[in-house]
Amino acid sequence: MGELLEIWLKENHDQPMVPLTEAEVRAGEGIKDSAKEPHADRQVTVLSKESWGSCNK
Repeated sequence: MGELLEIWLKENHDQPMVPLTEAEVRAGEGIKDSAKEPHADRQVTVLSKESWGSCNK
């Protein structure tokens, strides 16, 4: 099992994403109160720290 380091929320389409300290994540829907709730085709995107780091080189 991994460790969640960060989670971000997009509340509205015209606003930037905001970091959260906790979130309610619903299976088949995504993060509660997100701009696209429910969003069946992409509920939550999970990236490893190593994969994210390699994208930013």
